[in-house]
Formats: sequence, structure tokens, C-alpha cells
Amino acid sequence: MRCRSLRNIVYLSLVWLVWILPGAAGLDAQQKTEAPRMGVVRFLIASSAFKDIDNAAVIRDLVVRSINASGKFTVVDTKEIDAFIEENNVSIPKLYSPEEMNKIPLTYVQFLVTGFISPESKGYRINMYMLDLSQKKFLFNENALVDNGKEDSIWFEVREFTQKFIEKMEYTLPANDSKTETLYRVWDTGPAGGIIFYAKSNRVDGWQYLEAAPTETEFRAVWG
Repeated sequence: MRCRSLRNIVYLSLVWLVWILPGAAGLDAQQKTEAPRMGVVRFLIASSAFKDIDNAAVIRDLVVRSINASGKFTVVDTKEIDAFIEENNVSIPKLYSPEEMNKIPLTYVQFLVTGFISPESKGYRINMYMLDLSQKKFLFNENALVDNGKEDSIWFEVREFTQKFIEKMEYTLPANDSKTETLYRVWDTGPAGGIIFYAKSNRVDGWQYLEAAPTETEFRAVWG
């Protein structure tokens, strides 16, 4: 009886710790899981000049901010996606092949944006591509010439181009695919009805999440 009571006390303490933490963090996590996760990978550029390489990073950063601001996706932090690409030996130039897409679990990201930048006399020709990892194919691409002749013009033109890219997403993205796995975050209500208190980046050894059991499964007994 004492062992069972101790087990119940430990369980109740765990549930109590989960629920007393600030509700804002839980709300924020829930909001983020409502939108599909997207990664914007490093843009390739046909130049070795430091200025062009720096501008490619600037363009990518603005694309990330614009997609995030649209509210259509939860965009993975660039440092995080870069680390993931490197750790899993994913080739950015070969991202269009199913073999490379298979290296990225749907529980991590469902969509990828990649791009190629070509310096031209009046600025940069930007080509952006949208990849759907659940279907293992690219959905569409868009391109634009961005004039960098005026101060800050690259920022405004990339922002406008990205908005057109986002609008095209709305018409191209497939309906909810039943094959796409649901992504959970800490403090979410998990698939078993409990609270997620631990989440791995992908499914390893047959599991990915740990949940605190829902209150309706609490053991009840008469003390005596």
C-alpha cells in the first residue's frame, strides 16, 4: 500500500509541476504547433565575392522574417536548420532528390524553402523553390530581379518578392495530408490525452514523446 501511495504522490507532483508553470509558455507552444513547420535553408550563390555572400545571407534572413510574419508557417531558426543539415549530411544542391528529402523527418519540418542567387549587372536574380517533404517533391518556384543600386532597395524588393511567394504558397500547398505526422511541443496535450513534458527531435527507438498521464487516469483509493 505504501509503494502504491508513493507512486501516486510522485505522479501528482509531476502533474502539479506541469500545470503551475506560466500559462503563456504553453499558449505560445500551442500556437506554434498550429502552423506547419518550415525550414529556409542557405541560399546558394554563383559568386565567391564576400559582398555577394553577405547579401545572400541578408536575403535569406529577410525571407525568413517575411514568412514568419505571414503566420502561415512556424519557421525554424536558421542556426538550428543549418546545424541539422550539417549533422545529417543533407546536400543543399541535391535537396530536390527524394534520397536527400528522406533524411529529414516530417516531425522536424514539413516544408523547405531553398534558393539560388545569381549576381547580375543591376542586382541579383533570385530563384526560390518550395519543397514538400511529405510528397517528396518541389511544389513551385518563383524568381525576381532585385536591384541593389539604391540604399536599402534590396530589403524592400526582397520583402515584396517574398510576399508574392507566400501568396503563391496558398494556392499551391496541398490539403492536409493524412500521412503528415502531427508535431507536438512541450506543454501540448499529447496523443494519449496527457501533457507532453519531453519531446525528441525525431522518432528514435520507437518513441518520440513523454506524457504526464491525464488526471482521469489518477488512481483513487480509500485511505486506511
